[in-house]
Amino acid sequence: MKKLLALLFLVSATCVACDPLSKLDGIVIDQQTGQPLMDVTVKAMNWNGAEIITDSLGYFCFSSIDNSDFILEITKEGYRMQKIEMDCCYCKDTLRIALEPSL
Repeated sequence: MKKLLALLFLVSATCVACDPLSKLDGIVIDQQTGQPLMDVTVKAMNWNGAEIITDSLGYFCFSSIDNSDFILEITKEGYRMQKIEMDCCYCKDTLRIALEPSL
């Protein structure tokens, strides 16, 4: 009985940690200056190409994300494209993404 209760607790804790209606937000900055970058395209590759553009503070937010692994593709002219593999179970904190200027 104790094993069954422990298993049920673990399953319920996992479901809470991976809430399918979580948000994913972040700030994109210039790697060299640390300044926020506006008009950066942040694309969620595994969500039918959902994408968003950063605001004047470099901020972006996907308000509702799937309960799955995914890849973020971050692009801006004059900077190197960056791909980040993500696990939605760990999307609790605001991301801080530094883009490297291209040569």
